[in-house]
Amino acid sequence: ANPKLAINKFFSLAPQMMFMLLPLFALLLKLLYIRSERYYTEHLIVALHSHSFILQFSVLYLALQALAAVSWPWLVQPVEWLATATLIWIPTYLLLCQKFYYQQGWGKTLLKFWLTSALYSILFMSAIIGLIILSILWS
Repeated sequence: ANPKLAINKFFSLAPQMMFMLLPLFALLLKLLYIRSERYYTEHLIVALHSHSFILQFSVLYLALQALAAVSWPWLVQPVEWLATATLIWIPTYLLLCQKFYYQQGWGKTLLKFWLTSALYSILFMSAIIGLIILSILWS
């Protein structure tokens, strides 16, 4: 009846959902790098670092978009370029992080990065859809 309640519920549960995805992402890394002889907690630290990086740069991207919307006309184009660079840097950094932390060749790293990204995207979208449904039901 009141969509504002569902939206508020969604944003109150979203951080908890992201926190719940951390161990699942670490488990995904553990399965993909099962022969790396690393402990699950090491993968959990990589997952925490990755989530933190993604969330911080997402906030930066949103701030740049807001700045482009309200700033002077001469500043819009450079801010939009910076926002685009921010969006490009997120997957680039995550790929480099995976490459240098797990120290495998580029072929294996690209394949595992693609698998990790695809599987995590499915997991993330499922969690978002579930969160939307829960927000509507609990509001």
